[in-house]
Amino acid sequence: MLKHVDIANNSFFKEKSSKFLEIQSLRAISVIVVIGYHYFENIFINGYIGVDIFFVISGFVISKSLNEKFQKNSFRLFILNFFYKRIKRILPVLVTVVLTSSFLFYFLNLLHLAKL
Repeated sequence: MLKHVDIANNSFFKEKSSKFLEIQSLRAISVIVVIGYHYFENIFINGYIGVDIFFVISGFVISKSLNEKFQKNSFRLFILNFFYKRIKRILPVLVTVVLTSSFLFYFLNLLHLAKL
């Protein structure tokens, strides 16, 4: 059977309250509208507007998060931490793509030259 959950007194939902439930709901609606536009173009005529809404909401959430982190740290520490996280996330993928592409280019070029 279904178990009743008291949302008002549940610690899980209290912790999530800082996530702006309304904003998350609008994000979900915008994603649904975009997906609906791709599958039911006649019904969701202006479904592409969901992308704009999603970007505006994402920008708000990211700006709010960055502002909170900026308020907690000094400017220099904030900038260093910001770029450290980006480099830590992007550099492994960048190296993998460059090495794989170089490897494939080299060997495909050798195969092409062998045919000549």
